[in-house]
Amino acid sequence: MFSGAQVNGGTFYNVQGDINVHSHQHQYLALHGAPTPWLEHPDNGESQQRLAIEDHAGDPMPQPEFGEDIRGGTTEHTLAAALGRHAPYDVALHPRLPTNSYDEGFPESSSSNHLPMGYSYIEPYVYRNPVDGSNPPPVGHSYTAPRADPPHHSAYTPNPSDGHSHPNFQPPFLAGAHITAQNVNHHWRGETEIDILHRAAALEALYDSADSYPQPRCHPQTRTKMLDSLYNWCTKDNTEHPTCWLYGPAGAGKSAIMQTLSRQLKDTGHLGGAFFFKRHHPARGNAKVLFATLAYQLVLNNPDLKPLILENVKIDPPIVAREMKVQLHKLIIEPYQSLTDSKPAILLLDGLDECQDEHTQREILRLIGNAAVHCPARIRAIVASRPEPHIREVVKEAAVHGSINSINVEQSFIDVRVYLQDEFAPIHREHPQTMQDVQTPWPSSNVLDNLVGKSSGYFIYAATVIKFVDDPYFRPTERLEIIHNLKPTQYDAPFEMLDKLYHQILSGVQPQFHSRLLHILQCVAYGFGLGPAQLDYILGLKPGDTRLILRGLHSVLEVPPYNEDWLSKSISFITHHSRTFY
Repeated sequence: MFSGAQVNGGTFYNVQGDINVHSHQHQYLALHGAPTPWLEHPDNGESQQRLAIEDHAGDPMPQPEFGEDIRGGTTEHTLAAALGRHAPYDVALHPRLPTNSYDEGFPESSSSNHLPMGYSYIEPYVYRNPVDGSNPPPVGHSYTAPRADPPHHSAYTPNPSDGHSHPNFQPPFLAGAHITAQNVNHHWRGETEIDILHRAAALEALYDSADSYPQPRCHPQTRTKMLDSLYNWCTKDNTEHPTCWLYGPAGAGKSAIMQTLSRQLKDTGHLGGAFFFKRHHPARGNAKVLFATLAYQLVLNNPDLKPLILENVKIDPPIVAREMKVQLHKLIIEPYQSLTDSKPAILLLDGLDECQDEHTQREILRLIGNAAVHCPARIRAIVASRPEPHIREVVKEAAVHGSINSINVEQSFIDVRVYLQDEFAPIHREHPQTMQDVQTPWPSSNVLDNLVGKSSGYFIYAATVIKFVDDPYFRPTERLEIIHNLKPTQYDAPFEMLDKLYHQILSGVQPQFHSRLLHILQCVAYGFGLGPAQLDYILGLKPGDTRLILRGLHSVLEVPPYNEDWLSKSISFITHHSRTFY
C-alpha cells in the first residue's frame, strides 16, 4: 500500500486521522564495508541531524543517554534507534540495496508545510562521505544484503533530474511493523485532478454501487404520491425550503424511497450526487469522504461544473483530506457560485443516523442546511434518517429560519397490501409442484388483512414475510401458516431480520440503563397509557430519567415532546405489532 516506505509486521496504533504519504526520493545508503556513513539533513544552515550507522549488521545499537532528545531537533547527534524511520536499513541494520527497478510513478510530495502525523514524516537526507564529503557512490554499484527479502518488494526508479538521487536505493523496510489507519492519502506524480477525486470518493456509497446490491427500491405502484412530491420539489424552479428532511422509524422504507428517487433523478439528468450511509462501514460510515464523494459525482454529472471543481483540486490537491466545512465550500459551494446559469445540484443523503457519531451527524446537517441557504437556487438537499432526538434538534433550529422542511414517511396500509398481493402471486407460480392444488387468489383476504395489520403500515414486516415464505426448500403454505398463526417451530426464525434490527436499536442504550429500560418497556407494552413524567413518578426515577433512557429509541417509540402537557400524550410503539413484546 505504501510506496515511500515498506512495512511488515508489528503494530502502529491508529491515531484517528489520515496518513499522508510523502516521498522526496532523497534517502541514501552507504555500501556495506565502506567507512561509516553520516546522513546529513539539508536544513539551510540550521542545526544538522546526523545519524551514525554501524558497519556490522550484528553489532548492538548504542543506548541513549539520560535526557538526550532521541527525536531530533536541536540535539546534535541522534540515535539510529530513534530515527530508524529515516535510515535505509531494516531493524537488523541490514542495508537495503535492490538490484532491480520499475517505472511506475512515485508518490509526489504534498505542498503542505506541517506534519499531519508528527514524526511519521520521512525527511529528505543527503548522503555524504564522512572522509572527503564526496557525492553518492557511482551508479554501477549494486549489493545484495545478507538477509531474506520479503516477497514482491519492488525497488523504485529515482528521478533522474534530482541531483541527489541514488538509483540503487529502496525506501526503508520496517520489519516487525503493522500499520492501521482510517485513510491513507497518496499524492502520485502525474495524477490528474479527477484521479484525486476518484481515489478520495467512497464509491461504495453511491446509489447504484455493488456494495449495496440488491438495492432496496419502492415496489411499483407504492409510495407514488410521496415520490411524485419529492421529485417535483427537486426539479421545480423555486422552492420555499432548500433542504428537506425525510424521516421515519426503522423499517419505514426511507432507503427504498431514496434509492428510487435517485434513479429517477439520474434518468432525467437532475441528480447531482448521492451518499448512502451504513453503520460501521469503513467507507459508507465515514463522514470525511462525504463531500469529496458528492463532488466527484458532480464532476461526472454536470459538465458546466466539472472544470470549476477540478481547478480547485488542481490548486489544492490535499483539499480532499481537509475538514468537512472546507471541502464543502471549495468543492461544491464555490464552484456553483462561479456559475452564472446552471440547474440546481440535487444532493441526496440517506441514513444520516448511521454516520459515525451524533456530533458528526449534527455538523453534516448544519453544513448542508447552511449551504442550501447561501445558494438556494443552486443547491438542494434531501436528508433521510430516523427521527433521533439530536437530529430533531438541528432540524428544529433550521426550521425557525425556514431552511428545512420535514416530511414524515407515514404508515401506508394500502401500499403494504399492494406489495403483498404482488409478491404472493409469483410465489404461487414459481412453486408448481407444491402449489398446484392451492386455489387462487392465495392467500385469502382474511389472511392478507391480518398480515397488513401486523405490518402497522411499514414495509419491513411485509418484506420479512415474503422472504420467509418464498423459500424453495419448503412449502409456501406451511411457511405462511407459521407466520399467520405463529406456529411454533424448532428450526425456523421467521422474523430473524426484524430481531436483528431491534437488537441493533436496543443495543444503543447504555448498559447502566438496561434494568430501568426493561421496566419502562413493560409499562409501554401493557398499554398503561403513561407519559414520561408519569413513568418517572411511578417507577421511582428522577425527573427526566425516562426521556434520557429512551433517547436512542425514537425510531421505535413515539415519545411526546418535552413541552407538551404531561397528561396529554403517552409513550407508544410506532412499529410492528408483532414486535411490541420488546
